[in-house]
Amino acid sequence: MPFLQTRGGGSASGFGVGSGSAEAFITAGGGQLTASWYDGTYEWKTHFFLSPGNSTFTLTDIPSASSGLNFVLVGGGGGGAGGHDSDWFGGGGGGAGGAVYKTEYKPNAGNYTITVGGSGSGGPGASTTGTGLRGGNGGATSGFSFTANGGGGGNPSGTSGASFGDGGCGGGTGSSTGYNEPGVTNQSSYGNATTYGTNGGSGYSTGSYPFGSGGGGLGSNGYNVNTAAGGHESEEAGRGGDARSFTDIFGTGTICNLGGGGGGGGAGGLDTDYNGGSAGDGADGGGNAGGLNYDGGIGAGGGGRGGRPRVNQRNGHPGAQYTGGGGGGGCGGPAGVTGTWGDGGYGGIGVAMISYKAGTAPAQAGSGRTAATAATSAKAILTNFPGSPDGLYWIAPTGGVGAQLVYCDMTTDGGGWMHVATFHDNNNIDFQAQPEVSPWGFYIHRTNLYAYDVSNNNGGRFVDNVFDEFVGVHYPLAFCANFKHPGLYSYAPVRQVLMKDDGAKLRNLWYTQQLGSAVANTRVWFGDGSNMWIDNGTSRNSTSAGFRNLSVTNFGQNDDVFGNSPTRVIFGFGEPSGVDTSNQDRSMITRYGTSDGVSTTQGIGVSRANEQGTSTGSPGNGIYQVYRDVDPTFRDETGPISATYNYTLWIRE
Repeated sequence: MPFLQTRGGGSASGFGVGSGSAEAFITAGGGQLTASWYDGTYEWKTHFFLSPGNSTFTLTDIPSASSGLNFVLVGGGGGGAGGHDSDWFGGGGGGAGGAVYKTEYKPNAGNYTITVGGSGSGGPGASTTGTGLRGGNGGATSGFSFTANGGGGGNPSGTSGASFGDGGCGGGTGSSTGYNEPGVTNQSSYGNATTYGTNGGSGYSTGSYPFGSGGGGLGSNGYNVNTAAGGHESEEAGRGGDARSFTDIFGTGTICNLGGGGGGGGAGGLDTDYNGGSAGDGADGGGNAGGLNYDGGIGAGGGGRGGRPRVNQRNGHPGAQYTGGGGGGGCGGPAGVTGTWGDGGYGGIGVAMISYKAGTAPAQAGSGRTAATAATSAKAILTNFPGSPDGLYWIAPTGGVGAQLVYCDMTTDGGGWMHVATFHDNNNIDFQAQPEVSPWGFYIHRTNLYAYDVSNNNGGRFVDNVFDEFVGVHYPLAFCANFKHPGLYSYAPVRQVLMKDDGAKLRNLWYTQQLGSAVANTRVWFGDGSNMWIDNGTSRNSTSAGFRNLSVTNFGQNDDVFGNSPTRVIFGFGEPSGVDTSNQDRSMITRYGTSDGVSTTQGIGVSRANEQGTSTGSPGNGIYQVYRDVDPTFRDETGPISATYNYTLWIRE
């Protein structure tokens, strides 16, 4: 009897006769992203709903012999509260969206409206002596007559009101004698589904510990203000509640953490380091600051870190898109210092994920469906198994590392692309002065952590082997946070690269010409640190400028960084000899075809500096350095960006 297998955008209804199974398979469509993955026996298909508002899921056929749908709905994350002015108090972190989780669900065939909740706004910090404002609640995500409530906004200090901060997961709160109670969960329960919702952490009852507490996460309550250290020590602000893993919804072998709570806001002086709370981290037991968080950043569950008091690091970090994470609280200002203090970070957009068995998936050698049947590349899979769909595969690169789970694009320009990195930047941060805030841009001038030398040719995080500042193989978060694939970046050969934007929506921008022979890995693509700043000109319209100046095929998108229809892209563009000026401006990936010189930084991984810095990189010490992971504007001075950017880099051998 023949083996029957299904592939492609939909999935054919039929029986897995090759495996002896009597199970039938579902036909469905819809969502902004569709991906396949494998459990060793079956091919699964997951539909991601990522756009706030209404979309349609079309269930064309759901045979009675099928195992039905597995789905999770996560509401939008609540925004963090703003910090006070002149009285230290940091704001509470936003709560994650609530969640509804169900397996083996068998509705009738038909069209179903899926509504994704938007993010809660961050509360503004106090602009004069007084109180910051609370964060906004996230929007609800719904489908199949179930609703996951949006996360509660974080509360500032000194407010009152019984319902402040209530949401799918409750928001955290500030610390004061007026009000320091957290928001609580208002997630509805369903007798035929599992729901998740937690409470925010508690503030302190006096000004002795003037920090914000963490917002609740899907895996735990938000953490209280930490009084154990005593005084104004770091990490006294409450950590965001832990995220929760939903790997049975997407990706056996990966981590699908959703709904981390936002960290509470810190407090302090102009050049002190009384940190905000770290973001909500991994499922069922996240870490403290450091590791994936590095004093915060975006946690592995998508929650935002609370603001820190260093100049222009006052704002809380946003929750990551498409995870329902809560935004971090803004930090408060020191006594006697007026001016605008930290805004709360906005919450993460919610998500709906719907999965089902789409066919049988025997573990054939080189298919990439299990670690034991790993392929050497996505291109090799397509050569041996034409028609393989987009999704997760096991890859063991020829560079020498073992089998790694990799998200592969099997469609664009014939497919065979592997996701190797993501560059994230957000509009809640102005001047970026710490590596956890801007790791791709911060390190361009550095031979090691904090060591600074304007004359070196090192490419920073683009050319080193450091991975612990980046989230791991966590989807969909890896499309929306700084990411560097630990199994591909230093091991998989590269002949072409592809760039996408718009986070997990994966909008194609351009791909480069094919090199005559593959380079060893992505580090080498960017120069591997050996005199990569080869530049015979100082203008981006010079074909000789840059370490690599390659022709590209574009998709005609209107992109902020690369424009409408780029024809060439420059990799590694800067001033190794100081021909233009002596400040050593650099861009790692930038557009070709403008008259702007190297003194106007623009692109992905940008840095401008003309003074030797200190180990802390604080602008209060007189350093003149500007760096961002993504900067769409040609300029030579610091300034905010107007949007959150998530660019994903893909490689093909």
